[in-house]
Amino acid sequence: MVASSPLQNGVAIRGFTTAKQIKLFAALKKNQFNGVLQLRSKRGEDWQIYMYWGRLVYATGGAHPVRRWRRHVARFCPSVSLEAADLNAMLAPYKSGCTCWEYKLLNDWESQGKMTRQQSSQIILAVMMEILFDVTQAAEVFYAIHPGVSLSERPIMVDMAKAISVARERWLAWHDLKLARHSPNLAPIIKSPERLQAKAPEKVSATLAKLLDGQTTFRDISARLNRSLSDVAKSLLPYLKAGMMGLQEIPDLSPPATQKIELDQAPLAERPLIACIDDSPAV
Repeated sequence: MVASSPLQNGVAIRGFTTAKQIKLFAALKKNQFNGVLQLRSKRGEDWQIYMYWGRLVYATGGAHPVRRWRRHVARFCPSVSLEAADLNAMLAPYKSGCTCWEYKLLNDWESQGKMTRQQSSQIILAVMMEILFDVTQAAEVFYAIHPGVSLSERPIMVDMAKAISVARERWLAWHDLKLARHSPNLAPIIKSPERLQAKAPEKVSATLAKLLDGQTTFRDISARLNRSLSDVAKSLLPYLKAGMMGLQEIPDLSPPATQKIELDQAPLAERPLIACIDDSPAV
C-alpha cells in the first residue's frame, strides 16, 4: 500500500533513531502486543510488522515486498520452487482471504518439510533487517497499532535490539558512501556503454553489461554476488560519479496473490499501548 498522507490516527515519530526503534519494540514486547505495527514514511512507503505477544511473526511492505521476499527465499532455501504456477497452486486454498501470502507460503513449506524452522527464521529476519534499514533511512515515520490482526501464533525469537543495531550499521555504511539520498531499491543502469568499455577492463565491462540491466536493484546485485550492499555500491560508485551509470526506480514484481487487509481502515486500540517514545521532555 502506498499513500501520500499520514496514517489516520497515527503518531508521528521525528528522527526515528536506533534508540527510538529499540524503545518502541521494547514497549510492544512489554505489553505483549498481538496485532500489526504499521509504519508509514512521509513519502508514502508503508510497512506492516506482524507481532504475537510482542514477538516478531513477519514483516512486509515498503517499495518491493515481493522482490524482497523472493530474493531471501532463493538465498536461504533455493530448493523450493518460486515459479508462479507453483506459488498460485499452493495459495489456491486461501483465495477466499489471505492476510499475508508471503508468510502463508513460508508456513506451508515448513509444515510440509520443504523448509526448516531455521531457514524460515533466516528469511523473516533478513526481511526485517531490510525494512529496518529503509525505516531508518526514512527518518520520520508515522506509526499506528492494529490489535487483533494476526497470522499463525508462531513468533520468531528475534533479538530486535541486535537486529536494529545491525541494520543501523548497514545504513551507516551506505550513508558514508554519500548515498543517503538514494535507496538500495534503485536499479543501476549503464548510461554510456562506450565510455564504460573504454574506462573499465574488458572482463569488468562485460560483467557489468550483463548485471546492470536496469531491472536489478542494488539489493538484487548484492544477493546475486553474495557481497554486502556497501561493497556493491562502493564498486559501482566511481562509474556513477563519472556519469557512466545512472539510477532508476523500478516496480515491484507481481505477487501470486493480492488479498490483504487494508490496515488504514482498521480500528486502533481504544487504549494505546505506546504513550510516547520521543526523548524530548517537552513532548
